[in-house]
Amino acid sequence: NGPEAQGTLEEARQTVVVAILAAARDNAGKRTSKRKARLEGDRLSERYVRAAAAAAAGMDEAHREKAFLLALATALDRSDLIGKYSTAWNLGRTGESDVERNERLALIGRPAMRGREDLAAHFGVSAALTVLTGPGWAESLGVGKELRDAKTESGFSFSDLCADLAGIRFAQRVQAGELPLSELADEFRVDAHLPDVSGLPDGLSEEDFRSRYGSIGDGRFTEVLGEIRGRIAQLEEGGRVKEE
Repeated sequence: NGPEAQGTLEEARQTVVVAILAAARDNAGKRTSKRKARLEGDRLSERYVRAAAAAAAGMDEAHREKAFLLALATALDRSDLIGKYSTAWNLGRTGESDVERNERLALIGRPAMRGREDLAAHFGVSAALTVLTGPGWAESLGVGKELRDAKTESGFSFSDLCADLAGIRFAQRVQAGELPLSELADEFRVDAHLPDVSGLPDGLSEEDFRSRYGSIGDGRFTEVLGEIRGRIAQLEEGGRVKEE
């Protein structure tokens, strides 16, 4: 992709971000009562993904899916994970300026997936990283982050990794045309694309991780990854948007 094509993609991404922020303003203006209840958590994430899909659906074919997926990091990430990845790995940013970030954080509220804000961030950022780096690198970046987290109070989280893998798979299916944007604009649901993370180990220290799973090449680790992939695969048929 040359500079002109990249510029066009960036313009498309910005258009989708504007639509997300419009949805955020609309939600922020609602009362938290009865008919005009303000959306929160999973329902708020669904509102933003649907708004992003609706904005991207009518765009130029060459950029619409990528613009949609890049904008998801903007919609769902309050922690600037994409910025941390970009700094650590010299990746191209999703294009969000400091002004855009400040405006977004003031409006966006607290979107979640499966009741957790961190899972929404991991899902959205991994979808964007799939556009920026490809699915293989996106997965490696997700695993690498968890290994770094194992050295901190946060700990290694298989739930976060599940959200990473679900976001990557979602991005693959969107780009392959399995999940048309026009349909996602009407039907996106968190529980159709991110599996229940119950029972997945979280908060593992580096010592705990090594004791229980050895390394990322160990069969014990790949067994848990296989379980996660199985959970995602089980959702695919139910989460598949019907094509005309």
